[in-house]
Amino acid sequence: KFVYKTGETNLLGVLVEEATGMTLAEYAKSRLVDPAGFEAPLFWMTELSDRNIGGCCLSMTLMDYARVGQFALDGGMGQVPDRWFIEAGAPQVEFGGGFGYGYQWWTYPNTGPTAFDGPYGAQGIFGQSIAILPREKLVVVVLANWPTATSSARSAERLRLIGEIAGAL
Repeated sequence: KFVYKTGETNLLGVLVEEATGMTLAEYAKSRLVDPAGFEAPLFWMTELSDRNIGGCCLSMTLMDYARVGQFALDGGMGQVPDRWFIEAGAPQVEFGGGFGYGYQWWTYPNTGPTAFDGPYGAQGIFGQSIAILPREKLVVVVLANWPTATSSARSAERLRLIGEIAGAL
């Protein structure tokens, strides 16, 4: 049974820190920020023990969010194994209607010709999102400030907007 819990992502962050001997922010700088060519430093909130909070609280510029999406779209720029993002963006758990969850990525209805080219993305609290559409070779970033942490209606509207952008290509 799938149940999304931020605590599990926090635990993944602790495992990365223990395995690498670096904070998540340091590790992200070496493996993502620098290779992707971020224009500004990444800010990752820490908790009381000075660990970065793995499951949330990552702040960057609009363009750098887009660079994260492009990094994934380009396959990780040699920083992850070949095809990892293709597999990570495929549903490992399906919720119905084409929605699911991959390896830390939300998956969206697949309209592509293969099982591994469907859209996927990251979703943050209060409406932030990075949508990656491999078939269209497109990254769409939405920065938002919803009045509530989550909203089914706003999420549906965001997906509609992303679909319209992709359809206009």
